[in-house]
Amino acid sequence: MIGWTKFVTSAALLASVLAAGAQAQCAHTRASPVKGKTEVIGGVACGGTAVAFGGARVNIAQAGCPAMIVSWPPYHEEVDAGSAETQTQKRAMLAPKIAYFECVQHYFLLIPIGSSCVLRRVADGPAFVDLMTVGCG
Repeated sequence: MIGWTKFVTSAALLASVLAAGAQAQCAHTRASPVKGKTEVIGGVACGGTAVAFGGARVNIAQAGCPAMIVSWPPYHEEVDAGSAETQTQKRAMLAPKIAYFECVQHYFLLIPIGSSCVLRRVADGPAFVDLMTVGCG
């Protein structure tokens, strides 16, 4: 009978130690929102134009034709939560949109009469993780 009492006591002690260990592993972090943004990268001399892409209108009259425009979606990044019993976990995978442009020369017969910036293709950029805040435990 004494053996059974020691077993129950040991099992209860082990369970409390494991529960305390699980609580001690809380990361104390939270997901903080980051606004989306649009970046113009590179450029060549070309007829000026305004390009609408990724929900933003980018005037490229001074720079000519961009090599690409990258549009980053809004997302959440991990930040310290102080003593809050929270941590972050994956919510979704997101990817920026990358638009590639080319300057196209226009001719009348053989005489160049101007140029324009033309969208050639849109592709997904490298995927990254969007986070959300969850409680510990």
